[in-house]
Amino acid sequence: MGKFKYLFLSLIFSVILGVISANRPILFILVFLGILILMMYVRYMRGQIGIYHYVLTLIPLIIFSTPIKVASGLPAIRLDDLWLLFGAVIFSSNLLLRKQKIKFKWNWSVKLFLLFIFWIAVTILLLSFREPNYYTHSDWFEIVKVGKLLIIFLLVLNMKWNEMQFNKIANTVIISLFITAVFGIFQYFNIANINSWLSNYYIAETKISGFYNNGRVVGTFGNPNIFAGALIVGASLVMSKLMVKFKLSNTLILSAFVFAIFLTLSRTGLISLIVVFMSVVFFSFLRYKKRIRVLVFSFFLIPIGLLLLKYVPENFFMRIGNLNNVNNDDSFTTRLYNWRYIFEARTSNNIITGTGPSGRLMITFDNEWLNLLTYYGLIGVFLFVLLFLSILFKINTTEFKNNSWIQIAAQAMIVAFPIYMITSSVFYALQLMPIVMICLALAYRLSINERAE
Repeated sequence: MGKFKYLFLSLIFSVILGVISANRPILFILVFLGILILMMYVRYMRGQIGIYHYVLTLIPLIIFSTPIKVASGLPAIRLDDLWLLFGAVIFSSNLLLRKQKIKFKWNWSVKLFLLFIFWIAVTILLLSFREPNYYTHSDWFEIVKVGKLLIIFLLVLNMKWNEMQFNKIANTVIISLFITAVFGIFQYFNIANINSWLSNYYIAETKISGFYNNGRVVGTFGNPNIFAGALIVGASLVMSKLMVKFKLSNTLILSAFVFAIFLTLSRTGLISLIVVFMSVVFFSFLRYKKRIRVLVFSFFLIPIGLLLLKYVPENFFMRIGNLNNVNNDDSFTTRLYNWRYIFEARTSNNIITGTGPSGRLMITFDNEWLNLLTYYGLIGVFLFVLLFLSILFKINTTEFKNNSWIQIAAQAMIVAFPIYMITSSVFYALQLMPIVMICLALAYRLSINERAE
């Protein structure tokens, strides 16, 4: 009788979903996810799944989710944001219903993160007094966006020490990014006519001309430069893994990452890829005793990149060739002019405290360091640098020697992304930075001795 009841309820749900999907496909997706989330809520409350499964689910949602427009007049939503809200419900339920005492690891990096968020609030408050014409209540949303990164950092940081789970999370990042890399390659060659029925969901409106006219692929990230940054995360993880043990499967995955980076035509991405490669070799050389193996594996990776260059479009070589004379490159000279203008018009006026993130004054920075300096001043930039230096210095050793490659990849990211930030966005990229934070938090967690907690 019980089985018949569940079968009957499933049939009703299927009919309802079928009717909804025929009229509103987006609503069908949301209803289906709602039912799925309800089922997972029950499992969470029963203790059948925990933080590890939550983070494991969050990764593909961040990478593959596209902004969903539910109705006109309402802001678009992302599935990873909904998942974080679901996590807040779980947290509240455990706190209220079970009366559990939730403990967090409050280390120096977390304290610096909170201090940085506090300083953002101070700059917004100063903006409301100094330039009320530019101030809007939505400026406080900056705290929400940075708070999201802190929540992700805390989630991974408070996982139990489990070598297998740490390894699976890192591999989930690699596999998910590999899928979007392949998707980017499919976009360039329009395999299965994918650009007519799927790519448009991911291309940002400002990047449509670059996609169709220049073939700059965006994967699932909407922007070729942001997509290149995401691929660098994957490349750093796979490169670090190859330094431990050579595998053909990892070599093929790395090749997909590198080739997709080439197809973005992102010069910043290419330079950062080289920096990541050198950083991975450097940190591997310091950490591993078998240094000859590290050198052999690193020299083996160079011909792979050279071989892939044979299949890149001509636009790639033209854009890279302009690096020999950046003074005559229109893209760089335009950015340089804009940087000088922004610095003189906005940054220099409040260089110590910053102007605050004004939503009414739309500025295209094309330089994240200038963005941070303008909004949060020298104090904010100092806190920002100190935050990630604290993470870098903490990522040093782990008792899980088989997972040390995760730490090496994270160190390489911290070295490469400051260079990437000169002409592109990482911290303000709401789809890229959460993935970076998961990797950094994972490497940080490996450095925390379970006995020392």
